[in-house]
Amino acid sequence: MISRIHFAAGAVFACLFAAVSARAENVFEIGRPDASAAEFHDFGVDFNAARFYFDETKTDPYEAPKKFFAAGVRYEVGKNSPADFPFVLPVSGCEWADASFKRRPESELYYPWDNRYRGGKTFGPASISFKLGAAPQKPLYFKMGFVDKAPASADIKIEVLANGEPVETFSIPYKQTAENKYPCFENILFNPKTWGIPAGVSVKIPASALKAGENEISFRAIPDPKKSPRAPQWFAVDYICLSGEPELPKVENPLGREGEKALAALGCGKIAFTARGKSGDIHWYGNFGRFAGSESFDEKIDAMMDRPAYSVGGGKLALLDVNTGELEILVDDPEGGVRDPVVSCDAKKIMYSHRKDGERYKIFEIDLPSRKIRQMPFWEEGYDDIEPAYLPGGDIVFVSSRCRRMVPCWGVDVAILHRYYAGENIVRPISANVDQDNSPWPLADGKIIYMKWEYAQKNQMNFHSLWKKDPNGANDMVFFGNDIPNHLYIDAKQIPGSQNSYTLTFSDWHGNRDHLGRVAFLRNPRNPSDVSAFSIASGESLANFSYPFPLSENYALVSDFDSILIMDDKGHIFQNIKLPKEFSEELKRKKLEIKSPVPVKKSREGKLAADACDYGADDATVALMDAAIGRNMGSVKSSDIKKLLVSEVLPLACHLTGGMEPITMLGTFSLERPLGTVKVEDDGSAHFKVPANRALSFTALDSDGKAIKKMQSFVNFMPGTVTSCIGCHERRDMAPPPIMHKLKALRRPADEIAPIPGVDCGEVPDFARDIQPILTKYCAGCHNPSKFAAKIDLTPGMGPMFARSYYALYMARQLSDGLNRNGNMPPYAFGSGASGLLKKLEGGHHAKRAAAEELNRVKTWLDTGAIHAGSIAAAESGMLGSYYLNRFAARDANWREIADMNAVFKENCASCHKGEKRLPDRISRDRKERLNWHFAFYEKPDSPRVRLSSEAVFNLTFPENSAVLCAPLDAKAGGRAGKGGHPAIFKSRADPRYQTVLKAVQKAKNFVDSKNPRYDSPNYKPRGAYLRAMKRYGIIGGENSENFSAFECDKKYWDAAINRPFKLPEPLNENEKP
Repeated sequence: MISRIHFAAGAVFACLFAAVSARAENVFEIGRPDASAAEFHDFGVDFNAARFYFDETKTDPYEAPKKFFAAGVRYEVGKNSPADFPFVLPVSGCEWADASFKRRPESELYYPWDNRYRGGKTFGPASISFKLGAAPQKPLYFKMGFVDKAPASADIKIEVLANGEPVETFSIPYKQTAENKYPCFENILFNPKTWGIPAGVSVKIPASALKAGENEISFRAIPDPKKSPRAPQWFAVDYICLSGEPELPKVENPLGREGEKALAALGCGKIAFTARGKSGDIHWYGNFGRFAGSESFDEKIDAMMDRPAYSVGGGKLALLDVNTGELEILVDDPEGGVRDPVVSCDAKKIMYSHRKDGERYKIFEIDLPSRKIRQMPFWEEGYDDIEPAYLPGGDIVFVSSRCRRMVPCWGVDVAILHRYYAGENIVRPISANVDQDNSPWPLADGKIIYMKWEYAQKNQMNFHSLWKKDPNGANDMVFFGNDIPNHLYIDAKQIPGSQNSYTLTFSDWHGNRDHLGRVAFLRNPRNPSDVSAFSIASGESLANFSYPFPLSENYALVSDFDSILIMDDKGHIFQNIKLPKEFSEELKRKKLEIKSPVPVKKSREGKLAADACDYGADDATVALMDAAIGRNMGSVKSSDIKKLLVSEVLPLACHLTGGMEPITMLGTFSLERPLGTVKVEDDGSAHFKVPANRALSFTALDSDGKAIKKMQSFVNFMPGTVTSCIGCHERRDMAPPPIMHKLKALRRPADEIAPIPGVDCGEVPDFARDIQPILTKYCAGCHNPSKFAAKIDLTPGMGPMFARSYYALYMARQLSDGLNRNGNMPPYAFGSGASGLLKKLEGGHHAKRAAAEELNRVKTWLDTGAIHAGSIAAAESGMLGSYYLNRFAARDANWREIADMNAVFKENCASCHKGEKRLPDRISRDRKERLNWHFAFYEKPDSPRVRLSSEAVFNLTFPENSAVLCAPLDAKAGGRAGKGGHPAIFKSRADPRYQTVLKAVQKAKNFVDSKNPRYDSPNYKPRGAYLRAMKRYGIIGGENSENFSAFECDKKYWDAAINRPFKLPEPLNENEKP
């Protein structure tokens, strides 16, 4: 028999109590019935900090609980105290309790997610031993009080045993209902001293199950099998006791009184919010505009690539009276979208983004006293303006896609920070980001905080951090998280009255659709890596919140999909803001979600920042104290650095997939062009001018012109400004070191950037155009299809996606780029400082030495990322197979010639070429290879797949040079077979089997040459996503030139797209309407 009471407060003011039991009748009692687990053992571990970040090279923060649970949970009445009993018990999937799992240092892993706990482990029972003076004559009652469980939706069961015999199995209380979505908060693990929702179960223990003397009651948790093995399941206890009475102890539910405090923190009677549909893309940034479009030769893929990223189904801007429950719909557009409300400091206006049907997002403003609406006077045709905020003095900061670029690792528009200067009626970009900016918010000191996503020469999914800058774009500095990978921090807002504290949304890894994640608090960080300043409020699995708005030091207003909530900094969720039932039903029916609740109340305006920019200037000045000061610089001395290579990271007009191909194989996603070098004095100082408001990257060069250290990021400087730097990526909390003399570089005027002999500065390097001729000249004499020295072919020729020589060099570890890792590589690890190819061209290989200008060209190519395809047009051109949103389009999938080729392979090659040594079953890509196969090959350099992939064995420029034809062709006929090597399958080129394979490769060549020529081909014409983008941006008109140069088109695009001001027409009439 089980009697239980589940405290699930439907209304915030409900106070529920259990029945009273006589404490004098308790046989034993562990813990106090007080809605808290504070008296139990907490292991001395900050579980909240550990779930955010820990350094695998240091002590495992979970060492204590792992050791504890490995030994088993055993409690002896009379000997142990509550401080010996764990406050939380693991059920399954809990890394913190699994002693068999230990994270490895990231240096041992290719990708950090390889460290992810796989779960699946269940944990043994907990036992309580006690003595009875005599055998009981009547039943006793084993009572368990709970304060939390995770997930709240899980049906975790407890099996109770008395002296090893099963007694009862019950479900831990807390059941989600439509009226109570959060019956518990999944937060006690991370806040062991806080209160929880009390609930209890009383289990009848038959008298016959116990005896005089030693007894044991144990309980075993049974996980919910419907939950993923990776999903942690656990529960937290309030008390455990054995009693002669069935009634549960009286425990007050703190939810009522705490809910009143939370509602008081709101500080006003009205809340504005929006409702809109789910966005069309899975990423946090893909919520405006459309996908890139394509011409893939596959109708299904083209349909997938031509759809909206914005939400559909309608949009609303609403005003809720919290006290009366009355709801007013201010804007209702059944075909459009409404988002991003922000209240003016005087609380008389609300600014928001509105996309009417068939249009882009524009920014509007509603005057609350009159309910009149006006369109803000700075929209540009064809682009989206979102996420506005009021700046002191009447200007507006917002995020806009008028920057004319797409994300370099997917297929949708991105947007960056812009500012509307009301006095000049002009919009200026205040960011040079080639990726995405989000959620700008003005601060009390006059600066702007925002989320900046950039991944120059590093992994695209690991860094989405908080930055601060002046409202004119100057002094852009990382604020938090840029060297703490695998997280996204977004929608940060300063807590009212605080000096340097914020609420924000936190997401693991690469973030979630529509900014969903966990609510977090960031309090007074000492530096961007101060993990002690960061705390996650939301419970274990509760990552369904978005757009938190700070109410006070401890409370935030937040939304989930269909509710407006208040959450405190310990993760308690207060559901006492009620929406009209009919409105909620409408949202459910129309599949709309509540977003961005904001209190309608006055706020203090921040400081008005001075503007030191000279907007008529083309450049800025940089004064560098010591280029050797920085992170991960090893033993590099100031005098070691002789020059800085200045390069520019460029935006992409279009991209189509999640990888970097074909720009590189595993390196940069963006194109980068060298601008030249500047001198560094022997004291490490430099003084130079740079083009303003460009995404600039620096590489420290030694006396041989080789890369010592690459800045795997970029920085921009506003026009006319002078910026002084301590070093290169120095720690943000360090003070400038003392200077005994005036810096040498400051004794002269600022240097101009100097050209590099032999390098076309200002041009993006391109492998086929700039590097292949050098390989042909110095390397191809031995590394060709016939001699095949070191089993490497460096002659010209394209594979299905990459130049075959580029593929060979990359797989042979002759090139060194960012490897899609976390950046901040040590000295001489990136580019020319680590390249085996360069060492060989310098005379270290058969005494062949390239000319000085040729070496400069190779060094600069390496130091800008060893780019394979130096044009945006490469996105969809020159390939037999390519990726669209990570879906591979194989243009040879159904060719008869491929089937015939496979028949030859099966009959003549399969006895040896099987398993990992199999030959590709398509020219575009073997069907068995995983997506982005070259990633896997690079992880496993000894895999036979490296030399037997499509890129290795097919030559689509010179089909006869394909390895599948040269390797099995008798040496007497011009092949490589025989003499103890590969067996001779084809005795001559006339062999019908040879001709069958050749015919397939020739068809692939002909297809690419005629239907999808490469961007550098004489017969290339823009098509697909590239043509669509260049027409949209006004670079290409209606004509399609016969003598088209993709390189020249790219440069025209960059001239038009990079950081230009947008002069607006005269201000629009207010066009007011009720």
